[in-house]
Amino acid sequence: MNGRGARHWLQVARAMSWSTRIEYVKVAALASVSELGLRWVTLERTAQVLRVRCGGTEATTSGSAIADLPLWARRRLHVVSVVMRRWPVDGTCLRHSLVAGNRLRRLRPILRIGVTTDPVSRIAAHAWLEIGGRSLDPTHQRYHALSLTGR
Repeated sequence: MNGRGARHWLQVARAMSWSTRIEYVKVAALASVSELGLRWVTLERTAQVLRVRCGGTEATTSGSAIADLPLWARRRLHVVSVVMRRWPVDGTCLRHSLVAGNRLRRLRPILRIGVTTDPVSRIAAHAWLEIGGRSLDPTHQRYHALSLTGR
């Protein structure tokens, strides 16, 4: 629990509005669904269950879309980030993107997955969301998007 006791977290939860508490519960439940889905079925099926569209290799407009999101969307992204920072699995970018994609589905986000080679000549993968052709992740430019559509 990041070195903080249960009493601290109980105080934090009590200070939250009910709608914020409910958002945390929804995000934790969606994170669990994404975890189970990624372990038991395909990414395509998991994204379908979470109602997140998978994208291809189309070019992304530069610049982050986060600043242009409505307040409700930025608040939801904050909750997703808080929960996923504490998620007990390494490499949470895919899970984070799936959960955030579900919570922002009114904005019709697209899930992208890309690969690159890191300095030690190993392949690294990353997942991110795009809304309106603009990435929510400033690091996306380091990766070459893979096609997640078609067969």
